[in-house]
Amino acid sequence: MKKYLLTLLMLLPLQSHALLITTSIGDYEVSTITGSFNTYITELENTAWMNNETLALEFSTAVTPLLGDPGPFFLFKSLTQKVLSPTGQIQEHQFLNWIQDGVSDFYSCIAGDCFSRQYTYAVASEVISDVDGTVPLPSSLMLLLGGLLGLRLTRQHQGK
Repeated sequence: MKKYLLTLLMLLPLQSHALLITTSIGDYEVSTITGSFNTYITELENTAWMNNETLALEFSTAVTPLLGDPGPFFLFKSLTQKVLSPTGQIQEHQFLNWIQDGVSDFYSCIAGDCFSRQYTYAVASEVISDVDGTVPLPSSLMLLLGGLLGLRLTRQHQGK
């Protein structure tokens, strides 16, 4: 019984929240992260759509129905600005501009808490294809093949 359970576990694919899409700038694997801008500043500032609202809209439109409802934030701009208030005090304003579900929006905060609030952001990594232009074999397919091999070896061992 344990052998069958082990074989069954080997056949189950791993859950992933990543999605492979083709865009005007290439193939990307899009996934989500949940946390604050301050925590993920490097990942968020290095997305393909940072400082490009048109690309953020393209990515958002391509994945929105597939990554949840409501979809993640495709952050394309962050800004900190110091403003002199009418009372003569300097206030810090933080702005986050994103696209969610194909709609552009922004959030602004006084007192600097925008960057520490928790949101679900989209991030992406470019999928580099080999010389032939084919996409690398996904690891889940390798797991499936490993499971089938394990099943085959289990049955051979039982037949002896």
